[in-house]
Amino acid sequence: MATALIYVPAPSKGNLQIGIERSLWGWKAETVAKGGTEQVLESLQPGDYLLLGHKGPNARVAAGGWSGARLQQLVVAQITGKVFQDTAPVWPDGVYPFRIRLNILEIQEGVTGEILGDDAMEALRLSANKQGAPVLQQGSAAVDGVIEAVTQQAADSELVDHTADRYLDIDGDLDQRARTLVRKEQQRLRNAKFGKSTRLQCSLCGLKLPARVVHTAHIKRRRNCTFNERRDLANIMGACVLGCDVLFEHGFLFVDGSGIITATAVALADPGLAGPVAERAGKPCLAFDTASSDYFAWHRQHVAQDAS
Repeated sequence: MATALIYVPAPSKGNLQIGIERSLWGWKAETVAKGGTEQVLESLQPGDYLLLGHKGPNARVAAGGWSGARLQQLVVAQITGKVFQDTAPVWPDGVYPFRIRLNILEIQEGVTGEILGDDAMEALRLSANKQGAPVLQQGSAAVDGVIEAVTQQAADSELVDHTADRYLDIDGDLDQRARTLVRKEQQRLRNAKFGKSTRLQCSLCGLKLPARVVHTAHIKRRRNCTFNERRDLANIMGACVLGCDVLFEHGFLFVDGSGIITATAVALADPGLAGPVAERAGKPCLAFDTASSDYFAWHRQHVAQDAS
């Protein structure tokens, strides 16, 4: 396993945001043509990590000069496919034809050399001096440093993770580091949406239940979400394990354009499912509003229709 470290300068902030939203990064042909960069890109494999460090200090310093530096932002991603070439417009300031698809795992603000380690900071400094070319490291020490920091943040917030194993749908190889970051994401979403309540209301059946039996569920499936959609609280609802969670997840229940819970024909025709879905059908979904309506529409079009 390898980690590619790439520096993104301050003027490229807009490009970075586009890359996050599109789960994509790219390089100009002239950058790839220098210093063995093409060979580095070709060596990257699905499951490797890619770190984008944004807005650090002056790169024109001696080797090791970034060891105590601070990055304004760090994006941690896992590579999901081989490098490919495409000239379709993505970034407004030019063509970046050498591209790689990513699964964005984490975005951290104010990351320091103490978190990433001296070797990773030196790699980012070298990348800054090579117009953002990737600098390759074997292993994942830098990613481990981020995981440790994220884990500490979770501990400091006294977050309780009731759904640690729910969303393990990362493209590419599922390894421990990726799973850990996904779980921490789930913890923070749950805390932001529900706080530390000991009882939560299921958005589908309406029952108020012990928090441990109400899952933090994405309305639009997490694997199909952009990074921003994954962290949008409007895309999160409480779904109990007494049946609502699985019936919605597999599309036997959906929410119509008016916010009413509806059963699919397949579910109503099944002798085992007909009773449970009929109990819930016709009720208003408590998570439906203007902000969440597009997510429920996606579920109707891509999950419920498949079930029927």
